[in-house]
Amino acid sequence: MFEQAVNYKNGLYEELSKIGKGLSSDRRLEILDLLTQAPKSVETIANGVGISVANASRHLQILKDSHLVKTKRKAIIFYSLSSPKISDLVHLLTDIGNSELSDMKTIQDKSDAQDNVKTISLKQAQEEYKNCFVLDVRPSDEYAAATYNRQLMSHWKH
Repeated sequence: MFEQAVNYKNGLYEELSKIGKGLSSDRRLEILDLLTQAPKSVETIANGVGISVANASRHLQILKDSHLVKTKRKAIIFYSLSSPKISDLVHLLTDIGNSELSDMKTIQDKSDAQDNVKTISLKQAQEEYKNCFVLDVRPSDEYAAATYNRQLMSHWKH
């Protein structure tokens, strides 16, 4: 009986560690962050992250094996997060990093110290620059996905 309980527990943690493998690379984290915006092709992901298509494909296969991303074939294969919870996980990791990793704050401070560079949230921008015109320069796929997600969220609230 004890051996069955140990095997059960070990099996669960072994499965859970697959997610850890998917998250254990800075490039894979960057890919996941990119995919929080909208589904993308491997070429778009490679360009967005600044790596070769072959390297992006290897990272995407690990993310797929970890059940963090899924694919959909249209004319080409598009990758997307496997669940909205993955987006939540990416944002939670960022929040934890911001609060627990002092080097993240140092990196942000160095960036903010550059001339004409300031990192602020959308809410801060709306409050600080009330009389400014904001131009959304996201790629059309990201804009469409954000619009769709906003529509879903407003529908759920009613």
